Formats: sequence, structure tokens, C-alpha cells
Amino acid sequence: MQHVREEAALAGGPAEDAATDRARSLRSVRGPRSPEECAALPTMAENVMTPSPHPIPIAVVGPRAFRALHLVRDLVLAFPPAARLVSGRAAGVDVVGEITMCQRRMPVSLYPVKVRANASRETFAKAAFARNTLVADEAAEADVFLNAESRGTRDTLHKLRALGKVVRVHDEPPPAEHALLFHTAPHPHTRQAPRGYRGPSTFDITRGSGGDAGSPFAPSEKLLREAQRRIYKEGPEAFNWYAPIYISEMRQSWRIHRPAWDALLARNHFVAVCYCIQRTCCHRGVFAQLLVKAGVRVGRRVIDGGEVTLW
Repeated sequence: MQHVREEAALAGGPAEDAATDRARSLRSVRGPRSPEECAALPTMAENVMTPSPHPIPIAVVGPRAFRALHLVRDLVLAFPPAARLVSGRAAGVDVVGEITMCQRRMPVSLYPVKVRANASRETFAKAAFARNTLVADEAAEADVFLNAESRGTRDTLHKLRALGKVVRVHDEPPPAEHALLFHTAPHPHTRQAPRGYRGPSTFDITRGSGGDAGSPFAPSEKLLREAQRRIYKEGPEAFNWYAPIYISEMRQSWRIHRPAWDALLARNHFVAVCYCIQRTCCHRGVFAQLLVKAGVRVGRRVIDGGEVTLW
């Protein structure tokens, strides 16, 4: 099913034929990949590119509530090396594009909305529309994702068209193709290197700071204390003891806190964070596996986008 509409640059506008030709060469997003296509995808390591000295600025914009963010990830994974992402750094489409570019170690230009934490909705909206102007000005071309909840995105789209930029419009697919895409990352307040993730959609799954929302997915205090004692004595080998017990606790959590699991599965995106540095020796890695299995159990497509790379 076709979900993409490519628009030519306006006659006499600043976008040139070369940009239009390159836009046509980009891989169009036409819906979820088949299992065979997914198997043929290069690994994240293989997707790491050497940035071009003169990258083409491509805006990837869309609403926070776009329900098929794996299509954004697929699109950005297919970007050629001669690309630089232009992003407004909002939750949803923007941040998924940013994370995917960072995982590929490709350049990103960010234009977040800058207002005080207690700013009024009117003040925020004014700043957001001004940000949209900056994004439209910076981009040579754009991939715009749309659904019925896209007022801000439509403002950016209008500005891109007015400037004569090459635009590809991606409509939200039907519900059968919706999915939860999630990532994992070190906590923003970790005291270890590398630095933690500080972008939108953070979901804290730690016992100490996760609060009521994150506690159903965090290890118990008893397990944490014993794990810390064993790690001090045994080092990373202690994780082989820790993981099965955490899985057992999450099975109990599934029974006791089922509404919390259902609410999480109903999201379109989040970044699960914990204070551990390495996902391979952290409960967030096990949690990622369990969440994908939970999706299979309830008939919800869940996609593990991997660890956020900060560079």
C-alpha cells in the first residue's frame, strides 16, 4: 500500500533539479517490511557511515502521536552518507529520526523549542512555530509524516512548500500497521561515562527514581542489594545470576501490574533508561526482550530500536 506522496519543487523556487533527482532516489516508505526484508537489512554497525564533507540537509518532521514510528526509522536507516538530518527535536517523529542518525554516527542539526518550563501554551506555540520556520529554512528537502493530529507539522509543511523545497509526504498507515518502537539508554543522571540520554520520551525503569510509572519494570530492592554485593565480588559474571531472577520478578509484575504493561504497550515510542552503562549487563536489556515477547502475547507489534548512541 502506497503511503508516500512526493511533491516537486515549486516552479522558480530555490530547490534545484539535482535535489529533485536525489529525492526520487531515496527509498520510499510503503509500509512495514516483510520478515524477509527485515532479515536483509544491514546491522546497525553496518549502517555507520562516514559523513560527507558537504551533507545534504534533510528535514524529518512529524507529530508526536504518529503511530508507526518504525517507518521513520526505516527511512533514516536508508539515508545515503551524503545526508544531514534537520530536526525540531520534538517527541515522536523528530526524536526517532535523531536517534537513528546518531546510531549511524551521521550529522544532525537540532532546533528544539526553547521556552521556560512554566511558559504558557501560547508562548510555547509561538516559539514552536518560529522553530518550524528555522527547520524549513535550513532543509534542502524534507520527509514529512502526517496524521490527523499534525497542526505543527502542517505549519512546517506549508513553510517548506512556500520556499519551494522538495517534500515527500508520508501518511500514517492503517491501524493494522501501527507499532510500538522503543529504545534503551543510560540514565540522564548517570555519573559514569558515556553521558546519559537527555532527549524526549525518557522512561525511567529504575527502582530508585522510576516512581510509580517505572517501578513495575524495575528490579526489587532485595534483588538490587544482592546484585550489588555479587558484582563487587564476581564482576560482570554476576549478571548470569541476576537475569533469571529479574525475569521471574517481571513474570510476577505481569500478573500484578498488568495495567502498567498494557499502558506501556499502547505507546508509540519511549526510551527506557537505567543507571548502568552497558545494556548487555543491565536489566534494561532483559526488559527489552521481555517487552517484545509481551507484544507477541497480546498481538501488538513491538520493535526494539536498540541502544541510543551518544556521540
